[in-house]
Amino acid sequence: MKAEQIIKFVHENSYEEAAEKFGCSRGKIWSILKENNSLKYKDVTLKGFKGVYTTSWACGRPMGKYKGIYPMGFMKRLANLIDFDCKKIIHLFSGSITPLHNHDTLDINKKLNPTITADLREEIPVKDNSYDVLIADPPYDSDWKTYGRKLYKSDVVKPYSFVKEAVRITKPNGYICILHQLVYKTPKNTIRKAVISITSGPNMRVRVLNIFQKLP
Repeated sequence: MKAEQIIKFVHENSYEEAAEKFGCSRGKIWSILKENNSLKYKDVTLKGFKGVYTTSWACGRPMGKYKGIYPMGFMKRLANLIDFDCKKIIHLFSGSITPLHNHDTLDINKKLNPTITADLREEIPVKDNSYDVLIADPPYDSDWKTYGRKLYKSDVVKPYSFVKEAVRITKPNGYICILHQLVYKTPKNTIRKAVISITSGPNMRVRVLNIFQKLP
């Protein structure tokens, strides 16, 4: 395993994908990059970070047939910030994303083949404390009838309607990541870890990544 090969691969892919390709842990990939002064992103992780981390990410325009997918590069940066290595992860309102190993998807639209089909405004069929990382990208819009309904073909999702269930299925010390227009209030039994503004190109709205950690 040559450092040059890893550095070149990570330039276009995530640390997690590199770990899978080269048959080692994500931490090992990170160590090799650090030794060669080739870390892809700023050397910041939330593990052990005191206070609330604030910054902004310039991501790319979402590209895909299904509307409402993550901004380009978003998941790679989040994986670096939280450290996805050996974590069990779930994506709420997942749409058509293709999950990686140890990732589950949950969506109301069964035609998109999610791991779990459920309405997040109700109790969902997932056990308490099931996931290390939860990522939610709920559909939202100020003019739902003329815009949002056309995209998602479902009723409006109120901003806080899914939060209680999100906290319930996240493990103690696990992370709850909500991508929305709003800066969310800190949910019960969690602490705020980060507020990150997300841009994704001209004429695209600025979004906010809210990251909370569930209390032990």
